[in-house]
Amino acid sequence: MENNLGFEIHHNGKHICRAGVEDKLFVVSCIANSVSRKLGDKPTDLSMQIGGLISESFENIVWSDFDLKLGDTIDVEVIDDKFSPYTVTDVWLPPEPEALTKEEIAHKRIELQKLKEELAEHLDEDGELRI
Repeated sequence: MENNLGFEIHHNGKHICRAGVEDKLFVVSCIANSVSRKLGDKPTDLSMQIGGLISESFENIVWSDFDLKLGDTIDVEVIDDKFSPYTVTDVWLPPEPEALTKEEIAHKRIELQKLKEELAEHLDEDGELRI
């Protein structure tokens, strides 16, 4: 199995982190932000965020978050090992589906039957859509 890939980050020549995740499905991102909230004003937020998501557990993770200023340099190298530890900042849990009433279930059954009738010529003998 190949190693996962990540990023080694340096800010003005100073090592910040080796952002990456071993043995899991994930997202790793390095985002430089320049935010201006009023036309003509200087940016009110100039920052760098290095973080991501552990896909299986919906954990938001972070390695670093720091301010930037004019003239700063950010170096990013793609790496595949010796990742720095991350911090879990939040866990997003998908909402539980709401329970349907008996009336809603009956209505959905009627809708399903209508769809089956409309698609009948495109369904196989098991009721699966033929492509």
